[in-house]
Amino acid sequence: MKTVDCPDCGMSITMDQSSNEWLFYECSGCGCVVGQSIPSRLHTIEALHFLKNNALLLITPILSGFCFELYPDWRIISGLFFCLSLSILSVAYHEFFHAITAYLLGDFTMYARGYLRLNIFLYFNNFTSLAMPLALFAFYGVFLPGAAVYISLKHLRHPLYQIFVALSGVVANAFILFLILSLVKLEPFAISQTFMPLIQVMAFIQIAMIIFNLIPIPGLDGWNAISPVFDPRIKAFFEKFAFIFIILFVGSIIIFSDASNLLGSIMRHSVESIGLDLNQIFDGWRYLKILDDGKCEICSFFSYKFN
Repeated sequence: MKTVDCPDCGMSITMDQSSNEWLFYECSGCGCVVGQSIPSRLHTIEALHFLKNNALLLITPILSGFCFELYPDWRIISGLFFCLSLSILSVAYHEFFHAITAYLLGDFTMYARGYLRLNIFLYFNNFTSLAMPLALFAFYGVFLPGAAVYISLKHLRHPLYQIFVALSGVVANAFILFLILSLVKLEPFAISQTFMPLIQVMAFIQIAMIIFNLIPIPGLDGWNAISPVFDPRIKAFFEKFAFIFIILFVGSIIIFSDASNLLGSIMRHSVESIGLDLNQIFDGWRYLKILDDGKCEICSFFSYKFN
């Protein structure tokens, strides 16, 4: 048995931690959730789900990477699968870091919603959240889907906790970027010259995800990191139209050259500052673009192969 005090009204609540069931504990005085009791066997099951989903996310980039090296004629396909699958893995870990940070800081709903299992399908909102990102990927090679975990902010007792949760996603991308840069340094020993452009372009995509998510507009992590200081009514107003703000932002980058040039200069400076090779990034980028000048690269490849 464990006794805790409600952080809102101070009432004492007794938690039975020996229970064989997963239980929420609510304050009878104000109704807020003050804790939960999860049996060790359920923690084990959750960990097994995480390991299973992690293996499923890793198997495609590993197999496609081997195919890229072993079957040169099929590199346009294997290179696409390698980059796309690693992009999806990056998104999954980005959202998982949001979830695990929120869970550790007091939002117990992360466990109930299954967000701690690294299930990528739970992170995607719906088909419409994938439509624009898939279009951008087809034309530009950048996959930024509308994935999200729903945080119960009322369970995060301090505004600083909300900031930590908002920034934890880009920490995941920074960690993946660190691992990729470690592979780049192993180039003479472990990575072939033909595979290096794919590694470099994946490092570039991590940089793009970090910069994009840190932009302080509603719907992105940068906004969530600064929004706790705003009046709740102002915050609610802007977040109501978050999707429109993101559409306007992406549209301005595509339409206005000044905006795209500014973003491009930030990206170029970031790439050069960590020692990546722009020429190799451009070389690897060709495996990401499905549509180029109105021509479907994949369709042309299959047409050449089987006709």
